[in-house]
Amino acid sequence: MSATSPSAEQNLPPQAEPLKSGGAMTTQHENLPDSPPQHPELLAHQGAMAMQAGNIAEGIALIGQSLEIAPDQPQAILNLGVGLRKLGHLELALASYDHLITLQPDYAQAHYSRGNVLHDLRRFDAALASNDRAIALEPAYAAAHYNRGNALLELERFEEAILSYDQAIAFDSMFVLAWNNRGTALQNLNRLSEALQSYDRAIALQPGFASAFINKSFLKLLMGEYTEGWQLFEWRWTSPSGASLHRFSQPLWSGEPSIAGKTLLIYPEQGLGDLIQFCRYIPLVVALGAKVIVEVPATLSSLVRTLKGHFSILQQGEQLPEFDLHCPMMSLPLAFKTTVATIPAEVPYLFADQRKVKDWQQRLGFKTKTRIGLIWSGGFRPDQPELWAVNRRRNIDLSLFSCLRNLDLEFYSLQKGQPAESELHAIKSAGWDGPDILDFTAQLHDFSDTAALIMNLDLI
Repeated sequence: MSATSPSAEQNLPPQAEPLKSGGAMTTQHENLPDSPPQHPELLAHQGAMAMQAGNIAEGIALIGQSLEIAPDQPQAILNLGVGLRKLGHLELALASYDHLITLQPDYAQAHYSRGNVLHDLRRFDAALASNDRAIALEPAYAAAHYNRGNALLELERFEEAILSYDQAIAFDSMFVLAWNNRGTALQNLNRLSEALQSYDRAIALQPGFASAFINKSFLKLLMGEYTEGWQLFEWRWTSPSGASLHRFSQPLWSGEPSIAGKTLLIYPEQGLGDLIQFCRYIPLVVALGAKVIVEVPATLSSLVRTLKGHFSILQQGEQLPEFDLHCPMMSLPLAFKTTVATIPAEVPYLFADQRKVKDWQQRLGFKTKTRIGLIWSGGFRPDQPELWAVNRRRNIDLSLFSCLRNLDLEFYSLQKGQPAESELHAIKSAGWDGPDILDFTAQLHDFSDTAALIMNLDLI
């Protein structure tokens, strides 16, 4: 996660549509009024109730049966789109809303719901247009103003996003999500004190709202207020994505009590870059007299072994040994009460394998030009849409490198993983007019190989 801007995982997705049964909802199917078994309204009602109970596939099936009998039921079509979206069938959901809008063009919620799906599909301009239509039909539609702000936030039109969030709040002053994302937009404009006020307002309205606390933690770190920032960052454990990481029965270590003579497990919780950044704290833990076990992905095992101090490395997936306490890697700054003045600053703290460095030196041959390593993508995690906006902000379109074609330099790809590797192969196959980008990534089996190649380059 970036400490200079709020994580996109905090830019909450568009508000979910409420399911409607077309009548008073009941909690038990046996309480439904007597109707013919294939009565379409009954089937649609049962489908809405099934989805309300979390049985999405069953609900979709029932609504589908209802629509086969009576195709033109606006509320049933709306609920079908809700269910399809919940199951991730976004194109089908979009088709449902498009059909509904054909039947009932002035149905504001249909346009709003269509905007939700378009947002999920990352078609933000289209999502903006759908929410604009919903607002034109229903000017006081607070959720549509909020979702309009979300689309503008993704499009990095931050001033306009703030105006949309303000509109949502004007119609619903208790709109916690709008206060939170308004803070994100303000923070992107570096209006930090205003962003803090917005996060605090969200927290005041919903004191257990983890997202606002996490956003506030990033803001405090950005402002150099490390003590409060790292404390607030612990709220990540109460978020849906963080709760599953607290999987141990042993106590969590946050700097107290003394761990001299104890066995402490340190483990990663987020991306590879965060692990590389924060593993610098491991020697400090070792110096406290603990027996330290560090769990890492296999691709980082060799590189992390080059840290100073005596500790054990365990690859993720291997059986854990007995331990007394545990600490996630990103909680080590809190454990050591880190301030700007006490950040571990002994660099380098990770080292390339000299044998591998020499192997790469021989492989690359005699150097005649300055060698530049290129990284343009933070990768793509299809199962974590909350991180897409982070990657979009930091990624570079590979085509932008075409302007470097006439420089007397050698370029080397350091980019592992999809979709970046396929992107490089695609532009080369399509008649790339930029500089030649040498690609040895197939020979980079772990980060120790990457480190050794980097030691033979002049600039990254």
